Amino acid sequence: RNVFCAELSNLVDVNRICGNDSGDRVYKKLSEIMNDALSSAGSDNIVMRYRGSLLIGYINGITALESVDILFKILYLVKDYSADSGIDSLPELVFNAAVYPEKKGTNAGRNIEIARSIMFQGSDGKTGHVAFLKNPEQRINEKDFDRRGGLNEGLISVIS
Repeated sequence: RNVFCAELSNLVDVNRICGNDSGDRVYKKLSEIMNDALSSAGSDNIVMRYRGSLLIGYINGITALESVDILFKILYLVKDYSADSGIDSLPELVFNAAVYPEKKGTNAGRNIEIARSIMFQGSDGKTGHVAFLKNPEQRINEKDFDRRGGLNEGLISVIS
């Protein structure tokens, strides 16, 4: 299975500019978009709120690259909603996500943190993206992180 992390990185801006009610509408719509996209790939896929606006989940029964395709589809559905939401002054929503293929015998919490690191490493703060390992078979170890806790950029691919 593949673990993923996702977020709307500018949800705080949406709340500040458009109000909390609009932020709640946006977050609810994101949940609908994600649930629809994930359920189309299989009924045992799941997304859940983790911390703040961070979402985590599992995509089962398909490859890491197929999981990237699903998240990339979500990115474009979020962009479309951003343009056609009917919410006045809504800034373009910035959806970021990352996929990390779990390996047998690994810790789920650690895998979530690795997916989160991949997502943040690929972020420029302005453009939505989906990040993933160049080699999905690679197992991430402590040596793959720098002293600041960032993942080696040479291991990651980003599409936006």
